[in-house]
Amino acid sequence: MGRSVQLLANLSSERARWEESSKSFVDQMSCLVGDCLFAAGFLTYIGFFDHYYRKYLQSDWRDAIEQVSLKMRQEMKFVEFLSRPSERLEWEKQGLPNDELCIENAIIMMNYNRFPLVIDPSDQALKFVMNHHQQQKIQKTSFADDGFMKHLETAIRFGLPLLVQDVEKIDPILNSVLNKEVQKAGGRVLIRVGDQEIDYSEAFVLYMITRDPNAAFTPDLCSRVTFVNFTVTPSSLQDQCLNIFLKEERPEIDKKRSDIIKLQGEFRVKLRQLEDQLLNELTESEGNILNNTKLIQTLETLQREAKEIANEVAQADETMAEVEEVTAEYQPLANMASRIFFSLDSMSSIHFLYQFSLQFFMDTLFSVIEKSEKLRQVPRTNHEGRLQVLMHEFFNRTYENAARGLLQEHQTLFALRLVQIRKHGDERFERLFSLLLRSGTVLVPRLSPGLLGGRLSKSQLAAIEEISGAHEFSSLVASMESEEASWLTFLDHPTAELVVPEPWRHDKLDASKEALQVMRMILVRALRPDRAVEAAKQLIQMVLAEEATHQGPLQLDHIVDNESSARSPLLLVSAPGYDASFMVD
Repeated sequence: MGRSVQLLANLSSERARWEESSKSFVDQMSCLVGDCLFAAGFLTYIGFFDHYYRKYLQSDWRDAIEQVSLKMRQEMKFVEFLSRPSERLEWEKQGLPNDELCIENAIIMMNYNRFPLVIDPSDQALKFVMNHHQQQKIQKTSFADDGFMKHLETAIRFGLPLLVQDVEKIDPILNSVLNKEVQKAGGRVLIRVGDQEIDYSEAFVLYMITRDPNAAFTPDLCSRVTFVNFTVTPSSLQDQCLNIFLKEERPEIDKKRSDIIKLQGEFRVKLRQLEDQLLNELTESEGNILNNTKLIQTLETLQREAKEIANEVAQADETMAEVEEVTAEYQPLANMASRIFFSLDSMSSIHFLYQFSLQFFMDTLFSVIEKSEKLRQVPRTNHEGRLQVLMHEFFNRTYENAARGLLQEHQTLFALRLVQIRKHGDERFERLFSLLLRSGTVLVPRLSPGLLGGRLSKSQLAAIEEISGAHEFSSLVASMESEEASWLTFLDHPTAELVVPEPWRHDKLDASKEALQVMRMILVRALRPDRAVEAAKQLIQMVLAEEATHQGPLQLDHIVDNESSARSPLLLVSAPGYDASFMVD
């Protein structure tokens, strides 16, 4: 009697859970065709595009699928649909950056029909592929390699992975390989490469990689390869930086996050195994079911495991809330770091020698995390203090490392860009900074030419009329008329940036000291443009540090001993007539 009551109780609870799962299964089956069509389009076409266009295409595809009356899950995520949590954790260990773009690219590379051609300016994919196929003895080569044909034939014959670099142009020798023009002869699978036929192994894997993000490929080639674009985007780099900060500064939180991802996959697998085992027991059960001790034990185990999994899921939700809370603390810094890199990247538009790679940026970031003396002095438990020191040190170290390769007139420009990034979020500062950078729109000034005793030129009057339209400068013209002496002193003073009149009331203007300095810079730029650079240096010292405007002589011995490596040579660029070789001696 006791067994029957226990069996009924266990089966009734399982019935409720199975009915709920069955409803979910029905929904999944109704969306299966749409989901698979969506995923197939993702694997086939989307790899070439960056993060922004991928989102755009997905939205466009959803509309197209709805128009043909196919159902699909609106909340479907390719990463969850096409990969397992354990796979993603393994990829991360193999050097794949932990951001959505790179994970999507890895999924495409693991599920291709046509051999992948990878656009990889920062060598992130190269590192991942080499680590992923390390056990299979992957061979790296290029078309310029004298042994290219030998490497290709060996890889095809024995089913080894082959990575070909610098494929801006494809050697025609690969045409038959890309087309998979295999033929069977006497039980052998052969492929013609060049002028000879060799055995073709189905295990053969070919990766083609180019570092040129602007490489142009023919339509014929595009139809025979799977493009995978690893070009860094602001959102993907932000995710990478965020993961680095969490791993280095809050390893316990990063471990919790990884454990949650791992457990989510393990929970599903474990529950599925127990359900299959129970179904097998029910199917194979003979005679009186109450006498089947193994069946009842399996059912009790399933009940117990289901409860434990439910508890683990509930705890995982609480842990994930904690992870998200800590993540939000480091999000602003990750956002700033991403913007800094793309500011460095855009410096090449100013001078062709200003080339800053992602590796340079990452080396700077890790040098701050691992070698900063100021950061070491802050206890690990003082998370807020370490975050502020990390932010301050990262900005200063970035400027220090980058400024060494900039001309004098461009160092202040780059420092101002760092200031702009550092103050992101201060709405008044950002609005005033935009006003500082704005070019004049007033062509014919309407102000009286007699303002300040007729000392102002037409361009100065136009600038005053332009900025007086801003709320902070609403009393500017009135101040010039009532306090003419102080304004004339400002016009004549040799260091005008130190005696800027302030035509605003501090008690009515809720602005930071940095925003007030930008207001002074606006006035200096309008009336004393010759002192604008010095005024900018004052702002730089406020936001960054005094060292940002006083770097001192270059210490080459320090750079060689502490910063350079055998992987990156030093390039000394000097002005005509100046010999820098004595620094090397």
